[in-house]
Amino acid sequence: MLVLTPFEVQSSQTDLGWLSQGIPGLIETGLRRTPGISIMGHGRWAEEIASRGWEPESVDTDSAVRLAKDLGARRLLRGNYIQLGEEIRIKATLVDTASGVEILQSSQPAT
Repeated sequence: MLVLTPFEVQSSQTDLGWLSQGIPGLIETGLRRTPGISIMGHGRWAEEIASRGWEPESVDTDSAVRLAKDLGARRLLRGNYIQLGEEIRIKATLVDTASGVEILQSSQPAT
């Protein structure tokens, strides 16, 4: 199973807040079309965080990896985004929950 977490905004621009759920939502929609991939979407992830009394923004990578592993996930996808002028830059990191090692990291512009 792959866990998709909300992406974090790396700027003070509050008008970009909707992307926190929008980016993983788009990724989830695309991945659900792929046979053989089991996904825990960002909505279910938010429920798991809330059930533990945690604040979403206080969950660091190590805690997220441990929780994803406890929930039976093999991979965790985390990310962030920032607006630089007219461009929004998105960074995503795929982590193996068994080892905690980053398997893949990508940074892409989204205009």
